[in-house]
Amino acid sequence: MLNFLRFWFPVILYSGIIFYVSGQPNVAISWDIPNIDKVVHAIEYAILGFLTTRAVFGTVPDGSNWRILYICGIFLAILYGLSDEYHQAFVPGRTSSAADFLADSLGAILGAWIYWVRGNLIKKNKLRS
Repeated sequence: MLNFLRFWFPVILYSGIIFYVSGQPNVAISWDIPNIDKVVHAIEYAILGFLTTRAVFGTVPDGSNWRILYICGIFLAILYGLSDEYHQAFVPGRTSSAADFLADSLGAILGAWIYWVRGNLIKKNKLRS
């Protein structure tokens, strides 16, 4: 149980933060940079994609198919992004958009990729030691 919490509590906490922020009406970024909101979405979901992938890898038995584990981590983050866009459709002053969902999805993939790169760097450092 502690192992489960160690890996999934950060996912649950971060998802809760996303839900809270998404539920705030009329939150607007007032920067004059075109499409900055898409960049924010991608970064937000890169973090979630990293966390979900880490949680999946941390709580499955050794010897599992690593490709399936990455797909599961990405899928969970993308599914949450879809539910977040649906949630925003009901918040006054907020909108749901396919472009935001695409940014969420690309961010989730980026986060899983960062997890993969991190894992490979750790392996290389251990081999050198």
